[in-house]
Amino acid sequence: MTIRNPVEWGSETFRQGTHAVNTGGHAIYHQEDINSLVPKICRIDTADLRNVIRKGLEDFGVYRTDVIFLCLIYPVVGLVWPGPPSAATCCNCCFRWRPASR
Repeated sequence: MTIRNPVEWGSETFRQGTHAVNTGGHAIYHQEDINSLVPKICRIDTADLRNVIRKGLEDFGVYRTDVIFLCLIYPVVGLVWPGPPSAATCCNCCFRWRPASR
């Protein structure tokens, strides 16, 4: 989209408005054309589902961006994460541990 001057913008807005009014009038006065736009309903059977699953698995095998993402992000997060992971830090996040009194 480019920056236009007010005259160009106004003429384009007016053209779009007249097109919308024209299209709306056509939809009101020509009802027989609307019935021709009803989509055809198709049945889906097991062969169609098998075909779709096969194509999906082929695409998944070719485009493994999820694995590439995990291989790149997990080491970075491990290096940036504050402190080494341990059982004590994990438990402190979930529970408030108090030392046993003696």
